[in-house]
Amino acid sequence: MRQRGCNKSTQMVSKRAAPYLTKRGSFTHKSGNGILERWLEYFDELLNGQLNDELKVPTTQGVDTVLEPPIRKQPVYYVKVVRSPDGESRSYSIGQLSIQRAAVWVLQKYYTEFSIFNPYLERIPVSKSQRKALSTFKYYDVDGVNASQQQSQSRAVLAAHARRRDSSHNERFYEEHEYERRVKKRKARLITAAEEAFTHIKRVHNEPAPAIPLDPQEAAQAVFPSMARALQKYLRVTRQQPRHTVESILRHLAHCLKHDLAPRAFLEPYLVEYPVMQSEKERRPVQSWSLICDELLSRPLSDGCSFQLIQSDVSLVVTVHRLPHFHVAEEVVDPKSNKFVLKLNSETSV
Repeated sequence: MRQRGCNKSTQMVSKRAAPYLTKRGSFTHKSGNGILERWLEYFDELLNGQLNDELKVPTTQGVDTVLEPPIRKQPVYYVKVVRSPDGESRSYSIGQLSIQRAAVWVLQKYYTEFSIFNPYLERIPVSKSQRKALSTFKYYDVDGVNASQQQSQSRAVLAAHARRRDSSHNERFYEEHEYERRVKKRKARLITAAEEAFTHIKRVHNEPAPAIPLDPQEAAQAVFPSMARALQKYLRVTRQQPRHTVESILRHLAHCLKHDLAPRAFLEPYLVEYPVMQSEKERRPVQSWSLICDELLSRPLSDGCSFQLIQSDVSLVVTVHRLPHFHVAEEVVDPKSNKFVLKLNSETSV
């Protein structure tokens, strides 16, 4: 009986004893330095949200006792992430983390929720008329000019530049509208070509076939030429050619044929440009980013805090604001108020 009581008292370990336990569950040394180091490690885990879902404490009988899991962190801050130079943004709610830990959390969201950044789309499409237009005005003087004529010519040049500057937004509007029309046109042609190409493929289920059966790779090579032109034009107009090679397209087509996917499922990587991890160039084992912040990275997030993440030409600006405190009051509605009267007049049609 005495041994059972001792074992039972050993198993009853509250959450307050967690700082006195190591990560493996054993009790720390009674020395002051050991306890102080464990407290520092414990507070670092609380700050960075690295506590395990459950703590196991070994008993004298060798059976682990599972403590209650800690309470999950509640949202404390509102985080807005803006990508430069295209200006795409996302908003999230986040708990109390350190700045460095929050930066890693933002990057995880970026690679799984942001669209693929295409630097080739940042250039405004230029029409043929704009290409033919001269960038500057040139004047040729044959007989010579006096001061008054030279002043009038300078005024004319300034007026011409002002008119071109005022009409630039109209040109931009029509160019973007024309670009969207071309993309929709190429997309419709691509979907039609893919559907027609997939109709020529039929899976063989152990029945005699009129020709030699093909494996998925051979079938992809046989079907791809019928829709290669439409796909090439669509990738060209959407500036996706550097991201997709012929080998990767054939490999993806063979994978779709192997699993009996529909034509639109095959076109999904080319029609949908997100998330970032969908791009093969972004699937590297290590992604290097630079973190810039005015405060120490080990400090916790605070209201008004901001930091920046930079990788090559892409920059993520993160702004943190505290979520408001919500005061919700209960209001009782009288059931007698849920009655209505129909108002009729002479002009109402019944």
